[in-house]
Amino acid sequence: AHDATHLHLAVQVHDDEIVSQPDQAPWKQDGIEVRFDFRAPAHQRATRVFDDDQLRLFIGSSPAPGDGFDPAFYLSKSSAQLTGTTICNRQVPGGYIFEASIPLAAIHEKFGRAWQQDGVRINIAINDRDAGRDQAQLWWQPDWRTADNIPGSGTLFMK
Repeated sequence: AHDATHLHLAVQVHDDEIVSQPDQAPWKQDGIEVRFDFRAPAHQRATRVFDDDQLRLFIGSSPAPGDGFDPAFYLSKSSAQLTGTTICNRQVPGGYIFEASIPLAAIHEKFGRAWQQDGVRINIAINDRDAGRDQAQLWWQPDWRTADNIPGSGTLFMK
């Protein structure tokens, strides 16, 4: 969702066993990976899209105890440069809830404004690691970096 000043994302994850440690990458435990691609449609609709910290926004987070605002439970590469970004990932009964609020002014400063016309591509991966088991990874859309990518999947438009 968005309002006049922020782009908002909320994801509710159902998980029967939370494995989450501070200062660990979210792909090595229970966690979420969110990728925003503000590039032009030619890049968003390519057969495979590779990571580039200068051209996209990545937020990774694991469910934190307490109020969910503990920065030791999130990894925010390029988003760390976006002043005013708020990330919360808190444990709730039966799983966790991830929320992010990113100022539009910071997005415009880093990525320009063309994405408001061309769309922003969003992809979400949920990592599930239970004690004594291999990790499972669930994608909202196929991973853009693989041959399973569906060009343009996850592209959303703002009005």
